[in-house]
Amino acid sequence: MDAPFRRLRLAASLSAIALCGCGLFDHHTRCGGTSEAEPEKPTKVETRGQMPVAPTAPLVLPQTNPLPTPSLTATVSTAPSAAVIPAGLGQPQVQTQVKVVATVAGELIVTDDEVIMMMKERAGDFVNLAGEEREKKEKQVYREELRKLIERELILHDFIVKIRKNKPAALDEVWEQARQSADRQIREFRRLAKLENEETFTQYMRFRGTDAVMFKRFFERTACMSIFLNSLLKESGRGVALVQIEDYYRSFPKEFQIAERIRWQHLFVSTSRFATPADAKLYAEWLQKSVKEGRDVAALAKEYGHGDSALRSGEGIGDKPGEIRPTELEPALLAMKADQVSELIQDANGIHIVKVQERVVAGTKPLDETLQLIIRNKLTERAMKLERDRIVTDLWRKHTVVIAE
Repeated sequence: MDAPFRRLRLAASLSAIALCGCGLFDHHTRCGGTSEAEPEKPTKVETRGQMPVAPTAPLVLPQTNPLPTPSLTATVSTAPSAAVIPAGLGQPQVQTQVKVVATVAGELIVTDDEVIMMMKERAGDFVNLAGEEREKKEKQVYREELRKLIERELILHDFIVKIRKNKPAALDEVWEQARQSADRQIREFRRLAKLENEETFTQYMRFRGTDAVMFKRFFERTACMSIFLNSLLKESGRGVALVQIEDYYRSFPKEFQIAERIRWQHLFVSTSRFATPADAKLYAEWLQKSVKEGRDVAALAKEYGHGDSALRSGEGIGDKPGEIRPTELEPALLAMKADQVSELIQDANGIHIVKVQERVVAGTKPLDETLQLIIRNKLTERAMKLERDRIVTDLWRKHTVVIAE
């Protein structure tokens, strides 16, 4: 998967390790589960056969055909179940063949296409390998992504059962929230990938060997899980308080250090171009006065400058201490503020004039509202990951997971 998707995935919550599979069910079960609420019954975890592994053939990207993997072939209905079709609105079921590689709690499924989509996102892990080394890595990635998808279904099965039991009327509201979140993510992806409309987006996904509908389900499923995990955090009272933010800020000061940085402009007057040093100084003083009066340094450097800064539109070399060239200019630059113009700086070759455009002094970022929000999000993601890990560990014990041979 390309850079826009990676950026969106990083920006999402830690629950985004799951791939969306909602489209196999009706609109009441897009977040997982069945059409009727059922009490949770702890059952022994069961796996039948070995975890499916990636094929021995290399994964070629992009491609339109999924990799063949050991799997079941199951018939899945894409029409709403009878339990949720209003009277008089029944319609024939459409049968679609899908490759099922795992079922969760006897109800939800993980398809081979989903695992392959996640493998493509991680193609960088194995695309440059060859032979047995590549085959081994592909199998490892396949198993890891399959496990993540199974854990997605475990979490969402638990979610759907609880919401149907405690507040069934809220299910449509949750789905609508997830759909809107997915739409926002898709719009952002299209913006980053510079895809102007839905048609170009679909064509782009097809070229990448990814189904556009499945891609959207990724974000829908992520949103469903985020809603669930956020609700659990609120119920447990584990929201992030200001005192926790302040404690994190004090405990990890290195995360908030600001490096010294300076952006500057440079004019050089060569004494070798004048009859006397005094003439060179008069010329330099005129340039300095022009800069102080607000004339464009880039234009002055190009027309009147003698050094190589004229070829860089007056831009100075180096923006950190130790990187500034010529080195003789660094003390003066580090003593100046933004928009300040230096005095004439003489060296063996001529006279320098510098102007500071932007100055960032080394120090610690202030704990303002923006930084508080960044820390709050980080602590929330950490709490969500811990909650997710706790839930998954418990659900692996409760429910049956059947993996195809």
